[in-house]
Amino acid sequence: MEIFLTTLVFCITLFVYIHIYHHKKTSNDLEIFDIDVPSKERLEELCELRQPLTMKYNNDDLIETFNNKSISNIYGAFDINIRNNEINDKGEKYIMLAFNTAEMLFNKDNNQNYNSENNQTFLSETTLIKHMQNNDLFLRPYMVSSCKYDMLMGTNNTRTPLRYDICNRHYLYVTEGSIKIKLTPPCNTKYLYRENDYEMLEFRSNINVWEPQEEYMKNFNKVKFLEFEVNEGTMVYIPPYWWYSIEYSPEKTNTVLSFKYTTYMNTIAITPELLIHYLQTMNVQFKTERILTNAQGAVPQGAPSVVAAGPQGAASVVAAGPQGAASVVAAGPQAVGPNDINSQINELRETLQ
Repeated sequence: MEIFLTTLVFCITLFVYIHIYHHKKTSNDLEIFDIDVPSKERLEELCELRQPLTMKYNNDDLIETFNNKSISNIYGAFDINIRNNEINDKGEKYIMLAFNTAEMLFNKDNNQNYNSENNQTFLSETTLIKHMQNNDLFLRPYMVSSCKYDMLMGTNNTRTPLRYDICNRHYLYVTEGSIKIKLTPPCNTKYLYRENDYEMLEFRSNINVWEPQEEYMKNFNKVKFLEFEVNEGTMVYIPPYWWYSIEYSPEKTNTVLSFKYTTYMNTIAITPELLIHYLQTMNVQFKTERILTNAQGAVPQGAPSVVAAGPQGAASVVAAGPQGAASVVAAGPQAVGPNDINSQINELRETLQ
C-alpha cells in the first residue's frame, strides 16, 4: 500500500511538473507566421510553437458592432477608461470619461498621451461582451478556465507601454483602422528594465521603444524588434512572455479587441503571480476602507487633504469630508497627492478645449 501511494504521489508530481514546464516554455526566434485561417486543430498546433502569428479573420459581426460610429450612437453615454501614457507609477493610471467625450479627446490629443484600455466594465454594462463571447469559440484553447475580453482605442500615433502577458493565449483583432506592433522575444527581458505591477498584474518597461530615452540606450541597442502593421480584419496572436507595444494609426480612432484566455494548467503555472496580485489587491482595499472609516465625521471644515499609502500606486479618489472638506485619497507608496490627480483632470480639460 505504501509503495502504491508513493508511486501515485510521484506520478501526480511529475504530471504537474511537466505541465508547468510546458507553460513556462518560450520561443526566442525573431520571426512571425503569416497564415490563412486554419482549422481549430492547426491553430492550436501553431500557438503551441510560442511564435507570434497573423491571420485574416473576417468577422462581420465584430467589425460592424465594434466601430466608433456605432458605439457612439448607441452607447456614447457609458464610461470607458482613459490611460495617460506619460504616467507610470506616479499617479492614477486610469481616468473615466464618457465614450463620446473620450472620442473628442483622442481627436484633439496632439501629444500622443491618451489611449483607452481595461474596459471590461464598459463591455459588460453595454452587453457588447456577448458579441465577443459568441464569436470566439474558434480562438478558445481547450480546457479554458477563464476568458478576459477588452476593447482598446487610440489615435494620433499614440503608443501603449512595452509589456508582456502571462496568460496562455492573447489575441488582438483590429475592427477599425490600423495599428503597428513592435514585438521582441522573452530573451531580451534582461535589457528592458522590467517593472512588476502586481496590483494591476502588469509587467512592463519604462522604455519608449518607438523613441528610446537616452538613459536606456546602452542596453536598448542590444534588443532586436519585429515591427509590422495590422490592418482592419486581421488577427494577431501574441505568445506569453513576448514583449509588445502598439502604435495607433493617425488617420482615425482605431479600435482593437483583446481576447485573453487562461487554461487550468496555465493557472497553476502562474499561481505565484496570482497570489501576489490577490494579496496586493486585498491590501489596497483594506487600507482604503480604514482611511474612510477614520475620516467620516473626523475631518474638520476646511481641513487639508489626507493621503493614504497603499501598494504600487493605485487608488481612487474616495470621498469628501463634511461641509466641503477636502477629498480623501488612497494611493501607493510611490503615488502622489490630490494635486497631481487634479492636474491630470485639468490636462484633460485643456486637451478637450
